[in-house]
Amino acid sequence: MQRQRITNKEGIVLSVRKAGTGGRILQVFTRESGTLRLFVSPASVKRYGTGCLVPYALITFTMRESSDFLMMTQYEGNILLDMMSLGYEDMSNWYFISELTAALFPPAEGDVRAWKVLGRAALTARKRNKSICACMASVQLLVCAGYNPCAEEPQKQLNLSPAASHLLQQFVLYSWGTDAPEQIPLRAYKGLVQYINGFIRQYCDLDMKVKLAFTGMI
Repeated sequence: MQRQRITNKEGIVLSVRKAGTGGRILQVFTRESGTLRLFVSPASVKRYGTGCLVPYALITFTMRESSDFLMMTQYEGNILLDMMSLGYEDMSNWYFISELTAALFPPAEGDVRAWKVLGRAALTARKRNKSICACMASVQLLVCAGYNPCAEEPQKQLNLSPAASHLLQQFVLYSWGTDAPEQIPLRAYKGLVQYINGFIRQYCDLDMKVKLAFTGMI
């Protein structure tokens, strides 16, 4: 008989998809265990509802673990950022953050700093420019994962302008909950978005399904 381990965790939902008749499969980022893939049975969905089974919900949950799968048996939570209220480009940028987080922090590779960045960025995006918050979160998550987008070599190779480089430094050092940089030049922001996509592809060796988008609005 297989031995199953039951643990309680807290996580931020990154993605949700339907599984079978009424079930769900979630990607959840946890501070201790990285990104976990969990199955929620139709019975659990019926009992606990779908209100917090959405991206950027902060949930506490009970997980049953065996050698074959992880099952979320109980859960509750609240929404940090309502994805359904976002426009297409803003929503796309936050799906990009979900994909980037899962790629940078796979199972067993949790990171307390990344956990704080993700949660605080989602909360800040409630009241601030959603895509700017996603852009700031992306560079901070890269730093948490051990990459250095501020290094001279990638900036030179990817032709990052001085203005965009200055903006990058501001975004990396930004403290969530404080005032964002007052002046964000449109051209520098566009160049930074292009740089981040190129850096992830070339220096992180990640082929992202979703790219960080330049919204054209600040």
